[in-house]
Amino acid sequence: MRFGMYIRDKLITAPPSNLALINTDVSYATMPYRSERCAIWLQEQDVHPDDIITVLPCESIDFYVPFLAGLFIGAIVNTWDVNCKLDLDVLRRTKPKVIFADKKHVLEMYGLLYLLLKEEFYTEAIIFQSQENFMYMDLIVDNVTTEYMIPIEAKPSTTVVMLYTYNVMTVEKNIKIPYFAFLNNFYSNMPFMRPDTVGLWHVNMGNYQNLILFINALILHVPLFVWWKQDYEQLCAMLQHKVT
Repeated sequence: MRFGMYIRDKLITAPPSNLALINTDVSYATMPYRSERCAIWLQEQDVHPDDIITVLPCESIDFYVPFLAGLFIGAIVNTWDVNCKLDLDVLRRTKPKVIFADKKHVLEMYGLLYLLLKEEFYTEAIIFQSQENFMYMDLIVDNVTTEYMIPIEAKPSTTVVMLYTYNVMTVEKNIKIPYFAFLNNFYSNMPFMRPDTVGLWHVNMGNYQNLILFINALILHVPLFVWWKQDYEQLCAMLQHKVT
C-alpha cells in the first residue's frame, strides 16, 4: 500500500485555492507541494523507509511539512508531545537522521546533537523558521535538486509514527502507530466531518488522537483552525467564527 501517496492524492483533488489551515493561510495547493519537496530533500539525504525523522513541538505553520513528507517516503516520524522537553537519551536511542525544530530550541538542540556527534552519530537539524547560519525549512524546500520523489510500498503493519508522549518517558514504551491504525480510524470513532464544516485543531503532534483527526480532516477536505497551546485569545477568536 502507498498510504502517503493516498493522502497526497486526496490533497491534490481539493480545490487548490481552498484553505486547509484557515488561520495560517495554508491552501490545499501549498500543502502537498511543500511536503513533497521536503520528501524529495529527505531522500536526497539518504533517508530511507524505516529511518527515523524527529519533529519537535513547534509553533510554525510548517509543522505539517515533515510529518507528511515522512509519510510520503515511508520514514518513521517521531513526534513529540508539546509537554516533553529535549532529552538526549531519547535522541540517543532513536537516532533520528533528521530533526525538525522550532527556532526557540536551536541552541539546546545543537548542544545535544554535538554530544551525539561525539558518539559518532550525525543528525541533520532543520529549523522551521528562517535563521541565519542554520538550515531552515524554506531553504530545503526551494533547493531540492531532483523533481520527483520515489514512492514506497509498505505493509499495513509497518510503523509510520512513533510518539514520544508526556506520560511515556522512555523509548522502550513509546507508542508505535502502524499504517492500518490510521486507516481503521478513518471510518470509526471520528467526529462527523464534511467539507462544509470547520474544525478546531490543537497542534500537539505527540498525541495519537490529534494525528488521526488531522489526517482525517485532510482526506475529507475539512478546513481547520489551528490552535497552539496557551494562546487563548486566538482560541476565543476562533470560536467566534462558529467552529462546528
